[in-house]
Amino acid sequence: MQENSQGFRKSKYEYIFKGKVFCKECDAPMTVRRREDKKAYYACQTNLKYGSQKCSLHYFAENKLNDIILTSIKENLSKLDELLKDNILKLINDERKKKILLNINLYEEENLKIENTLKQIYTDKLNNKIHKEIYINLKNKFEERKKHVNIKIKELKFELDNLKFNKSIQVNKKIIDTMYENTRENLTVEKLAALCNLSVGSLKKTFARYSGGGVMNHFMKVRITEAMSLLKGDWSINEISYMMGFANQNYFSTVFKRVTG
Repeated sequence: MQENSQGFRKSKYEYIFKGKVFCKECDAPMTVRRREDKKAYYACQTNLKYGSQKCSLHYFAENKLNDIILTSIKENLSKLDELLKDNILKLINDERKKKILLNINLYEEENLKIENTLKQIYTDKLNNKIHKEIYINLKNKFEERKKHVNIKIKELKFELDNLKFNKSIQVNKKIIDTMYENTRENLTVEKLAALCNLSVGSLKKTFARYSGGGVMNHFMKVRITEAMSLLKGDWSINEISYMMGFANQNYFSTVFKRVTG
C-alpha cells in the first residue's frame, strides 16, 4: 500500500459504495483510503490530488456510511408501512365522507317532501277535503318524522366536521413527518410544501393552527436536534455539518448557536 501526505493509504479492496459517493463542495468522486488506524475512509479525490487550493480536506469513515445507509433503509421500510396504513385510512375516510354526504342529501330531500306534504294537508283542511281530526293526526305524524330527520342531519354534519378536523390533524402530522424524513436536506418552504402536496399558504396555515410557530423555524429545530444527537457520537463537527446538508461548518455553527441559544 502507498501512503500520501494526508496519512491515507490506497486500498485495493472494492467497497460497495465506491464510485457512488461524491464531494458536496466540488462534486468529485470520494475515493476509499485507509489511514494509519487501519480504518477505511472516503476522502475527496480533488483534495488528495491537488491539495486544499482546489478543495478543502474532508473525509468520513466507511463504516459510518454503511451504518447511515442501513439505518435509512430500516427507517424507509418503517415509513412505507406507515404510508400504507395512512393510505388505507384515507380511503376509509373518503368512503365514509361520501356516505355521510349522500345520507345528508337524502334526509334533506325527505325534509323538503315533508314540508310540502304539511302544506298540502293544511290546504286540504282549509278546503274541507279532510276532517280536522285527520289533519291533526297527519300533522303530528309528519312533524314527528321531520324532527327525527333534523336530528339525523345534525348528527351526520357533526360526524362530517369531525372527519374534516381529523383530516387537518393528519395533514399536520404529514408536515411534521416530512420534516423528520428530510432532516439532512436544506429544504426551502416551497420544497417542503411540494413534498406535502400543499400550497405554501396551506402549509403555513395548517402548521401554525395545530403546532404553533413558524414552519421553517420548527424544521431548523428538528435538524439541529438530530445534529445534537450525532454530537454524542464520534462524529466531528465538519462531518456532521456535511451530513446534515449545511453549506459549510461555519454556517452550521451559526445556526446551531441561534437555535440552541
